[in-house]
Amino acid sequence: MAEDATPSATAGALDPSETRQLLDLPSDLLQQVLTQLVHDELSLLRVGATCKTLSELASAADLWRPGLTRFFDGEVPPALATCADPQRELREEVLCAQRLAAKERKARSFQVVDVDFPNIRAWMQALDDRVAEAQMKLGGVRYASARPGCPYYGCSGGAYNCTTLAYGKYVKGVMCNGSASRYEGISADEARLTVWLLAHADERPEETDNGKGKGTKPKVAASDKAKAGTADARAPHRSAAVVRTALSECDYGPMAEWKDRKLAELAEQAGHKQLAARYEEERLAAVRAGILYQSSYEDVNIGQAKWPPCPDALSRPKLLAGLYGGLFGLEETATSIGMIYALACPADGSNIVDYSGM
Repeated sequence: MAEDATPSATAGALDPSETRQLLDLPSDLLQQVLTQLVHDELSLLRVGATCKTLSELASAADLWRPGLTRFFDGEVPPALATCADPQRELREEVLCAQRLAAKERKARSFQVVDVDFPNIRAWMQALDDRVAEAQMKLGGVRYASARPGCPYYGCSGGAYNCTTLAYGKYVKGVMCNGSASRYEGISADEARLTVWLLAHADERPEETDNGKGKGTKPKVAASDKAKAGTADARAPHRSAAVVRTALSECDYGPMAEWKDRKLAELAEQAGHKQLAARYEEERLAAVRAGILYQSSYEDVNIGQAKWPPCPDALSRPKLLAGLYGGLFGLEETATSIGMIYALACPADGSNIVDYSGM
């Protein structure tokens, strides 16, 4: 008899004659219904806008935390790991991203703050020591130039690559040695250094340029991102002079047009047709105006998509934030003959590379 009691009670609680509306369901079942929307932020917002009861239920932190995690590509900044209101935080990140995008268009300069890597010189030297040791063990003509502490990275010497990704108020810097993990005993994690920076805790004036797509920051090699190697990467930049931004020395015009075209393409692939149409209309308007995408060098190479983007990489908040929602990584590679600049789309592996700094 006890086994029959629970089904009977449940059937009585959900009697169709008594359950005519969504709000007639018990709160725990309502919560389960809403969990089906954790991958659809827009639907969650629409449900929450219907009434006070659903507004409270649809604002639950557990429903919005996955969306916040997706916005940051699965790695939330340490400062937000335990935030109490992920819905509000996600909204603030998107709004900050849109303000930065507007500043970028006005200044014709990417508004992504450069990251200072603490103790970068010591980290690089320790890694170089291990690479050199591995090369000398391998021997042969290829590694004949390797010696203790000085590995051979080819004629260009461009082993270290700095990638900067913007996520609203936050910036993620990744310094990577693309050669080190090829050698036995060095893992990919050991060849990569990651730093999170709260870069836009407050609003800052955008940098202006000279009309040629160039910024005001002096060239800084990817191998020399930290001046003294002791910067506090958790604190926002507070320079009274110039805020250093990534790719400020690149040929902005073609990079920006590729990025804007790609953003419309990604929105279309994600099924957000209205958003895609708006982005494409804005791009075409900029082309007709003839200023935003002007090029000084036209020395770029475009790499095609390598894989289809996964849905989580193209959530609506990320698409609304664009470059400032982690959809594009800003890359700088220092070589013996100059700098190589690139914008890369992690969602599908496509990129545009600018050789104007060579």
